[in-house]
Amino acid sequence: MAKCMAAIQQGEGKNGRNIPAMTFIPDVASFLKQHDMKIEVLFQNLATMREKYRFMSKRLQDTRVAIMAKVPENERTLKTVQHLMKKAADDEEVKASFPLADSVYVDATVSPDQGTVYLWLGANVLLEYVLERYTCC
Repeated sequence: MAKCMAAIQQGEGKNGRNIPAMTFIPDVASFLKQHDMKIEVLFQNLATMREKYRFMSKRLQDTRVAIMAKVPENERTLKTVQHLMKKAADDEEVKASFPLADSVYVDATVSPDQGTVYLWLGANVLLEYVLERYTCC
């Protein structure tokens, strides 16, 4: 079984996501003869690899969907930071409501002259950025 897997995979060839490369088999009969294996073993190993590739494809697709779902929130965050920068340039305070829990908000006055912004990324991660650096990209 391991001998067959080594024969159908292209050695240690992998892409950037560590997905193994496969060997193209132009002539199945000569491939079977060259590697001294039965067709059933080859099909079983190819089916195993196909399932692995399907799993990897599904995972990549799920990751892409999750990242794309975050884009609107990141765009709103960028607009908020730009608004804070404008208010800091005008030396004005900003009144805002922050969510504490579901349907519970607190009113606050934000002084944007600090020059930094804190971004909640979730999972107990809070990042501090200098305003100018946050908007550079």
